[in-house]
Amino acid sequence: MKGVVDYKHPKKMKKRRQLDALVDTIKLPRSRKNSASAQELLDCHSDSSEVDELTLSQSSSKKKRCCICQSIVARIGLFMVTMACLTTCIGIIWVQWHLRHELDSLRKQVTSAQNSESVSPDVLKIQSQLAEVNKSVTNMKTGPYGLQETTNTITSIKNKLKELTEANTRLQSSVAASKEVLELPSKMNALSTMLATLGSDFKDFMNMQTSKYIELEKRVTAVEIEAKEVSKDKTSLLDNKASQKLSQELINYNISLHTGLQSVNQELERQSVRMSTLEEFTKPQPLSSSFSLNNTKPQPL
Repeated sequence: MKGVVDYKHPKKMKKRRQLDALVDTIKLPRSRKNSASAQELLDCHSDSSEVDELTLSQSSSKKKRCCICQSIVARIGLFMVTMACLTTCIGIIWVQWHLRHELDSLRKQVTSAQNSESVSPDVLKIQSQLAEVNKSVTNMKTGPYGLQETTNTITSIKNKLKELTEANTRLQSSVAASKEVLELPSKMNALSTMLATLGSDFKDFMNMQTSKYIELEKRVTAVEIEAKEVSKDKTSLLDNKASQKLSQELINYNISLHTGLQSVNQELERQSVRMSTLEEFTKPQPLSSSFSLNNTKPQPL
C-alpha cells in the first residue's frame, strides 16, 4: 500500500497535462478560473508536489464539464441551423410547386383560348340560330308588323271608334230632328188653321168693337138731341147725368178694347214663338267635317 501511495507520475505526463490545460484555456477564454489555474500550473516548477497533482485533477474535471456544455450548445445550434435550412428548403420547394401549378393553369387557359378560337361547326350553327332568334325577336318588337306597330294600330282604331260613336250620336240627333221635320207639314197645317181661326176671331172682334163704337156714337147723338129738347132748368142736371153715363160707357169701351187688344197681342206672340221654333227645326244640321268614311278603314295588323 505504501508503494501505491508513493507512486509519482513521470515528468512527461505533467508536461502533457499542462499543455492540455493550456489548450483548454485557449479554446474557452471565458472561464477565468480555469485560466488562472492553468497559469498557476505553468508557473509551478515543482515536479514532486502532490498538491499540484490534486489541482490538476480538479481542473480537468471542470474542463470536462465545460466541454459537455459546449457540445450541448453546439448540438442545439447545429440542430437549429439544420431546421432553418430544412425550413428554407421546404419553402423553396413549395414556391417551386406553386409556380409550376400557376404555369400549368396558365397553359390550360391559353390552350382553352386557342380551342375557343377554333370553334366547332356545331357551335357555329348554334350561334347562327341564336342570332336569327334575336333578330326575329327584334322584328317582333320594332318591325313593320311588330308589337309596337300593332299597339299603334289598336290605338288608332280606338280613336276612330270614338269618332264613329260621336258621329253616330250626331246622326241620331239629326234623325230625331228629321222626324220632327217630317212632322212639320202637319204642324204647319195646324198652325195655318190656328192662324186662320185667330184671323177670323180678330175680325169678329174688330167687327164687334166697330158695332159697339157705332152704337156708342148713336147714343151720344141721341143724348145730344135729348139735351137740346129739355128745358133750361133741367138742362144742367140732365147734362151732368148724361155726361157721367157717357163717360162711364166710354171708359168701359176703352177697357174692353184694351183687353181685347192684349189678348190678340199675346196670341200673336205665342204664334211667333212657335214659328221661330219651327224655323230652327227646319234648318239643316251639317255633320262635322273631321269625320270621313275613308278614315274608318282599319289598318292591316
